[in-house]
Amino acid sequence: MAATYTPDILRKLFQSSFNLTQWYTFLQYFFNATELKEGPEKIIGSTSDNGYYLGNIDTTDSYRIGLFHYNITKGSVANRRVGLRNLVKSFINPAWGEFDAALVVFDSGDHWRLSFICDIKGEATSPKRYTYVFGSDDLLYRTPIERFNFLKKKGISFENLKTAFSVEALSDEFFDRYREQYADFIQYITGKRFVKVGSKWEEKRLSEPNAALMGAFDYNEKKIRDYVKKMMGRITFLHFLQRKGWMCGDLNYMQNMFENSLYKNDYLDSVLEPLFFGILNTKPAEREALFADYDWDKSLLNEWKDIPYLNGGLFERDKEDEPESRFPADYFKRLFQFFSEYNFTIDENDPNDAEVGVDPEMLGKIFENLLEDNKDKGAFYTPKEIVRYMCQESLIAYLETNTSIAKDKIRQFVLSPEEGVKDIPENKKPKLLSALENVKICDPAIGSGAFPMGLLNELLHCREVLSGDHYDRAEIKKSIIQNNIYGVDIEKGAVDIARLRFWLSIVVDEETPSPLPNLDYKIMQGNSLIESFIGVDLSKLTYEKEYKKDKGEISLFDDEKNRLQKTVSHLLSSYYSCNDHNRKVKLQQEISDTINKQLEAQAYDPTILARLKDINLAENNKFFLWHTWFSDVFNRDDDKNGFDIVIGNPPYFLYQESHVGEIADLRSDKDYTIAFGGKLNAYKLFIANAVKKLLSTNGINCFIFQNSF
Repeated sequence: MAATYTPDILRKLFQSSFNLTQWYTFLQYFFNATELKEGPEKIIGSTSDNGYYLGNIDTTDSYRIGLFHYNITKGSVANRRVGLRNLVKSFINPAWGEFDAALVVFDSGDHWRLSFICDIKGEATSPKRYTYVFGSDDLLYRTPIERFNFLKKKGISFENLKTAFSVEALSDEFFDRYREQYADFIQYITGKRFVKVGSKWEEKRLSEPNAALMGAFDYNEKKIRDYVKKMMGRITFLHFLQRKGWMCGDLNYMQNMFENSLYKNDYLDSVLEPLFFGILNTKPAEREALFADYDWDKSLLNEWKDIPYLNGGLFERDKEDEPESRFPADYFKRLFQFFSEYNFTIDENDPNDAEVGVDPEMLGKIFENLLEDNKDKGAFYTPKEIVRYMCQESLIAYLETNTSIAKDKIRQFVLSPEEGVKDIPENKKPKLLSALENVKICDPAIGSGAFPMGLLNELLHCREVLSGDHYDRAEIKKSIIQNNIYGVDIEKGAVDIARLRFWLSIVVDEETPSPLPNLDYKIMQGNSLIESFIGVDLSKLTYEKEYKKDKGEISLFDDEKNRLQKTVSHLLSSYYSCNDHNRKVKLQQEISDTINKQLEAQAYDPTILARLKDINLAENNKFFLWHTWFSDVFNRDDDKNGFDIVIGNPPYFLYQESHVGEIADLRSDKDYTIAFGGKLNAYKLFIANAVKKLLSTNGINCFIFQNSF
């Protein structure tokens, strides 16, 4: 009978609501269950859900897999990650014997999750759960169908089951296919493509460039690559959004919209751009006027009336969006077909609890691997487990330093907040919560945002268990992003992706759409190592408390600097949550004008001032104004001026002759003396920068760097 499970029958099973009778048949004939109970046996145990034992499978390689089924309610244990350890305990029953792993269905009525849970013996390792979510009749479920076909061919062994539920294999396959789509668009414009020659990628000219598009981008291939990356990033974001049901309630909206469009041959300018700029970036009341300005098809306004206004900046029109960009219909047809074959999971996967699908962390992997020259810049993708380890250890060290709670209790609390909170004395909890609310964290080479995202998740878990029963998860996340997290990167593409991940992390927990915060001045482009310009120190634009202590008095000149910096701080704070487009533009202008006044107050040489005015101070690759943009960190109320945690995976590359100008700037800065001597590697400069410039007293620095150190 197993042979009758064709791809179509599997698809039907996965698209339907959960049916216990059908599941019994599937366990019997597909999984060759060794034992199936006449009727499900209720689990009496530590979970509040209705759990049942169905039987077991002895695999071909002699593992014993327990079969379970849970009926779950909203907010139930099985739905929440915190319950995994407790859930596993409830599998242990003397009547059923021991299991090496479990195959568990969690049925919540509308959707059902099929989880493979392994590492369930003993306390030494954390149990791991890998999950497919089923029950949507408009999804194709290509991955589980392919994986289950693989199981049918290869046989039900423990190793094959792990492969069938593997997230890593999916990540690699998705990335390879994404890169092909990206390369298609690049080749259409430039005629060039990176092809693999042996083990290396080499750029080859394979066709004629598109003269009109090349001209529109000033023949600048980096601009073209950034543009295509951003376009595909926006489209990817919308696939996460449709998973929330926010794209007209259709889980496959993006593909269906393309299939039904009258504008397939001019899809970017006629459909996607009106959607990006006229809908997602525009309040409903202002949409009609904008459509008239750009002469977009007004009939789309009605079709899109339920799509939310998002704010945030991801869908803001910038100068790269201005040129007319026309691609043959086939390019978008292939792109949407490719995306429609994958399950987009809106939540960033936890190393111990992963949904099999494309999660927002994938955007990071794409970014780190898509930059053709990334390896030359020393940028590398950091595995999730390492990110988590570093984030937890940094947070433990910070809390040990900033609370009077015993070290073993702090460690237990950070590693397992639900369990650890029980051992924190009641009178110490307010101090612990305050330390979590006030921590300042920075990644000075943020890349795609892995480390700040990791710390966002750790802070969230810790704050949830200290917040009692009544808290709003999305609000806690927004407050962490606003008050605790900062990031800088020299690459504009990295900053775009990092912001994207933070927006998605908020969207995950929103029941209904609300405008996203503006991250323009939280995660910023700049050269982290340099706060000077042609030899002129730019860190003194702000008036600092330290300075006052040294001098004992303030001159009128310092008073003026102080007033201007307070104005900047106030404007930055207003900008973060402003969701009115015209007001945002006005605020940006005011911020820029005030900083120019600060520059003038410094009485710099007029020629230097003139040159600085030609540089976008908020977004460039020459320097970064730490003390201006992040003045709240360097002028803290608690007198700990600087960051509590500086964390990340800084670039590693040797400085060459081509960097000679930058080396001169760095060599003249006494704070970098410790980095010179021997070969000059970028990571050494990042360590010096963290230790000497960025960290507060007793701050924590946690970097990955080469053992040549």
